Amino acid sequence: MSSENVSSLVPEIYYDLIARICSGTPLVLALFWFYGLYSTYLKGLDSALLILLISGLGYLAGHLLTTISSALNALIWRRWTIKKVCSLLDLSNPLPSESLTRGFLNIYKRIDLIAEHDKTGGAILKKMEAGAAMTDNLLSGYIVLLGVLIFSKTEKEIPLAWFLLLLPLLLSSMILRRALLVSRQDALLSNLGPDIRARVINARPSNQ
Repeated sequence: MSSENVSSLVPEIYYDLIARICSGTPLVLALFWFYGLYSTYLKGLDSALLILLISGLGYLAGHLLTTISSALNALIWRRWTIKKVCSLLDLSNPLPSESLTRGFLNIYKRIDLIAEHDKTGGAILKKMEAGAAMTDNLLSGYIVLLGVLIFSKTEKEIPLAWFLLLLPLLLSSMILRRALLVSRQDALLSNLGPDIRARVINARPSNQ
């Protein structure tokens, strides 16, 4: 495999590590702890094998959480929410706000365009996108754990009121991370010049 092919895999591996494994692993560990699975089945495993197993399960859990995150984003990022956040950010290159799908696709297209002309800027945005996806999945994992606490009996008793304190923190982080990503891509896109910006959906040439 050529060095270019290897380097092209780095962003994908980084994304999976941050967005999938780092968000899915806490859910797996929490479920193991709540149900006493570690002491029952896994305590005797070799450390390296245990880490590999937990990481693999975390990766799978992260993918499943992404589905829940998509539904959460559809609930949170309504038309008025997108307009409000974009107005607060005072974007130089406004995003379409009539639908969540078009807004997200536009952001991804902008990130790809910036990466094409500014590798450092593109890498920064892809890391920020991975961080935003991780925050989304952490909130999704929190909701799954909350459902476990409410609807099932586990070996560990966690005060529900204490557990609910995480909700505003995770929800605020989810919105803030996405807002920071939008703000950063807007600043980097503005540095590329009007001709390049005009290639993006709804980007405005300087003569308009």
